[in-house]
Amino acid sequence: MPTFSSERFDDTLQAVSSLMKQTHTDKELIVVVDRNKPLYDKLTDALPKSVRLFLSTQPGPSNARNLGIQHATGDVIAFIDDDIIVEKTWLSKLLRNYQDPNVLGVGGTIKPMWYDPSQAKFPREIYWILGCTDPAYFEKTHEVRNNYGGNTSFRRDVLERVTFSASFQNVDGKTRGIEDAEMSIRLLSEYPNHVILHDPEAIAYHRVYPVRTSLAYILRRAYTEGLGKAYITRLHKKSLARERFYLHDLLLHYLPTRLKEAVRNNDSTSRSNALILLLVMFGTATGYGIGTLQNRLS
Repeated sequence: MPTFSSERFDDTLQAVSSLMKQTHTDKELIVVVDRNKPLYDKLTDALPKSVRLFLSTQPGPSNARNLGIQHATGDVIAFIDDDIIVEKTWLSKLLRNYQDPNVLGVGGTIKPMWYDPSQAKFPREIYWILGCTDPAYFEKTHEVRNNYGGNTSFRRDVLERVTFSASFQNVDGKTRGIEDAEMSIRLLSEYPNHVILHDPEAIAYHRVYPVRTSLAYILRRAYTEGLGKAYITRLHKKSLARERFYLHDLLLHYLPTRLKEAVRNNDSTSRSNALILLLVMFGTATGYGIGTLQNRLS
């Protein structure tokens, strides 16, 4: 688990607590603090002694994860974020899929844990804005290109050949939000005839603070997503079939449905959801366009 913000100290402790309660007991817990020595010292005093704690001197979650991988000893390495808690059977549900030797990695469902009940009106078809999964797309275990980094795992031996890339970070360690997808694309290319699975019964819960449902955050997150996908297109052509399928649904189903609801119901929730989808489309298209232009000029 990478962590970086002192504001998430309590979240980190709760995340660790959920990991300590797993039904699968043969495990080790590793927390990597991203360049925050005061937080590292505070966690040193607060975490159970069985938790292995490291301080990363390099910026960003990719470097933090790679440092954790270097120190991990298990055959399977699982990852969560510091603002996520998992169900007791989470690890067991992930691990059961590794009985198939062709499985490279397994991830699970990420459900929103609302800060305020009114946030539950947020349109589920764009849960990815919140770092969560749309349940309509993940009803049963199936192959995916990539899972979300807040609830994923890989075989240790494949991570010794293909690691997370920090090249998508700027100098302060912030990412374009594509390191999970990009790494999985390289992994599947390195290991043809193998698969990455999504098991919807391996359930995690992601804290959704009010800022994450604000229009400004949604627009910024959508822009970053579009920018990141442009870079993936540059590096790995023909790798965005999943996004094209989603865009088809968004344009021909989700958006028309939300617009009809806004006209028919004429209430604030329906209008807000329609506006959110329009903002997401605008922000993502703008980010993708600018990213594509930057690729051509570089």
